[in-house]
Amino acid sequence: MQCPKCKYEPTLAEHQASPEACLKCGIVYSKFGKAAGAVAASSSPRRGGNGSGLLAVILAVVIAVGGWFGYGYYQNRQTYGAVETEVRLASAHVKNVLAALDGSGGMTFAEYFGKADNAVKEIDSAIVRVSILEPKNAAVDQSIGYMKKGQEVVRSAAGVMRATLQFSSAANQAEAASSGMDSDNEYIRDAAYSRKLKALNEQKEALESISAARQSFLGAVAALNALGQEIEGISPTALIDQELYRSLEESKK
Repeated sequence: MQCPKCKYEPTLAEHQASPEACLKCGIVYSKFGKAAGAVAASSSPRRGGNGSGLLAVILAVVIAVGGWFGYGYYQNRQTYGAVETEVRLASAHVKNVLAALDGSGGMTFAEYFGKADNAVKEIDSAIVRVSILEPKNAAVDQSIGYMKKGQEVVRSAAGVMRATLQFSSAANQAEAASSGMDSDNEYIRDAAYSRKLKALNEQKEALESISAARQSFLGAVAALNALGQEIEGISPTALIDQELYRSLEESKK
């Protein structure tokens, strides 16, 4: 039997004399085998252990990626919620200005212009708040476009009212001039006639201004309605209701 360590091959007599140990290097055969087996076992790859480690790494990556996407989704929904809040506020200001156009609330021209100016300022603030939202998404730019168009609608509505005020003022001047046209004094009659003629011309110009202002106003209203439908991720209730749009559309017929 050859020694597994020093490779010495004893004679039959030597082997019979020392069957358990090598006469040359002195190792015990049985102990050497166990030691070699232990070394081999420690140096061989642990397949089961490596597989478990790889699985743990994969799971960790999946959890991390899932958490990142989950946080991103949460942040995105926060942006949509903030956009909806500001759009709802802007829509309310525009709606209030539009609803007062018919004068049914007994509002004076000065009060109306004050309401319009305030609406433009409030919408400006809403635009600023939306513009700094993070993360940016399509709704941010869409809502800013909608709110800017809302400001245009408010200014156009105020333009209609200013032209209406000019017409009303000219009508009052014409009426005042009419009273002097019955005077026995020729100078007074001529002056009254000139004032009335001027007032009638101003009325005509005011009517033309009203017509042009209404066309601009209705065009802006139609564009506002279309832009509102394009804003993604918000409730339709944040927009101006379609009934008001329809009533404005009917008014131009």
